[in-house]
Amino acid sequence: MNLTLTPLKIKISLRREIRLALLAAMEACWVYAVFALVASLIVVTPPTVFSIFLAYWIALIIGRIAPRVRMPWVQVQIVVLAFALATAFYLGWIELYARQFLFDPNWIAQFTRALTELGNGLSRAHLIAAAVVYTFVRGLGFAERPLTLWFIGFQFRLGIVFFFFVLIASAFLKPLDLSAWILVYFILSLFAIALARIDEMGSDLPVGPRWAIFLLAAVGLVIFLGLAGVRVFTLEALQGSLSMLTPLWNVIQFLFLLFIIPASFVVEFLYTLLLPLIVALRRMLEQMAQVILPPENRPEPEQLQPVPPAFEILIPLIKTVAVLLILFAIGLWIANSIQRRMRQYEEENFVREGFDGAPVGASDPARAKKKTPRRAFDGRAESIRRIYAALVARAGAAGVTRATAETPNEYLPRLTRAWDEHTADLETITRAYIAAHYGEEPPPVDLVARVRAAWQRVERALQKKN
Repeated sequence: MNLTLTPLKIKISLRREIRLALLAAMEACWVYAVFALVASLIVVTPPTVFSIFLAYWIALIIGRIAPRVRMPWVQVQIVVLAFALATAFYLGWIELYARQFLFDPNWIAQFTRALTELGNGLSRAHLIAAAVVYTFVRGLGFAERPLTLWFIGFQFRLGIVFFFFVLIASAFLKPLDLSAWILVYFILSLFAIALARIDEMGSDLPVGPRWAIFLLAAVGLVIFLGLAGVRVFTLEALQGSLSMLTPLWNVIQFLFLLFIIPASFVVEFLYTLLLPLIVALRRMLEQMAQVILPPENRPEPEQLQPVPPAFEILIPLIKTVAVLLILFAIGLWIANSIQRRMRQYEEENFVREGFDGAPVGASDPARAKKKTPRRAFDGRAESIRRIYAALVARAGAAGVTRATAETPNEYLPRLTRAWDEHTADLETITRAYIAAHYGEEPPPVDLVARVRAAWQRVERALQKKN
């Protein structure tokens, strides 16, 4: 089942929505494990898995909508920051102040005060805010990522690595039982991997009972095999295997004794031989220490001066500035995650407009194997191609998307209809791109300057119209 939001041109597929929800759920499991370990060390209650999942899911939704909103990019970033702040406060209300009214300003003031107080160490409010910010930024980065089998499998392996290190750290620091969440993580990951595998096989099976049966059968079979393996490979089975290897172990011990007995004689001989040298070296070091730094001339430890009263006034100011810098860094982090999406659009269009106009080796295998030498004017041609790729990306974000098989000459009339006041600049960029992309002659230096000037004017118009 596919739906389309016409104003934003977002295709809603039930399969993709399920896969996004599964991605958010499986990532929430190992993120919860990390914050549960930190919470156990500072003796506070960790944020719940539901809060982490909800923040991740909201970020996935906003990350798909934000690049398509027809607003200036700065305003889009401000709106995304506002959503991130609202998500953090809403989840803080769920975790800490659920008994109070949602729009009561008292709990908002209490939560804000708890976030700004750093003198008493980390609190539960800090863990909630950190979990929300991390998952929100991670969700924005993965919002429009193709959910291929490789991507889901990589995230699955990454989660296993995080679980492994958390369990190792908890064994040394503080015991933490995560067996239930590891089982939930494996089940959710198996569902996500099965969905990715079904889609990569090109299955056109509609979402329904038959589709659900195939999915449940695939996941159930893997879980059944895993449980069967757990029942077989137990400690009792391991002890039985070791008992069967007892004669071999006796042989290994005998061989080890044959090696260790002569080795001990060799070590004793070397120790006896080097003992006078070690004693002489120790005496020489003691004499040098007495000559260089006699004990009676050792300086007394300096007494630390008390803190002047003026510095006591500066301490709250320094704390306030530190909190503001942390908040600014978090906002800049979220804004950069949004800006990264537009840079990715431009890079995708640049890769699409490859140097030869077709995939290497698609039409002529001999030409694909032949390495063409890099020419001196490749830098100018590449600059023009990147400018055109940026034009296609920004125009697509504004609603004028270039079709997959559409040529630059076919795309130009639609661009000029959308921005008729910049027809000359658009023609200049398009003609220069065609000459640099398909032509054999090097583009002149003045052409690159004209294309850059035209792109600056068009870019300003695109930003205003967005």
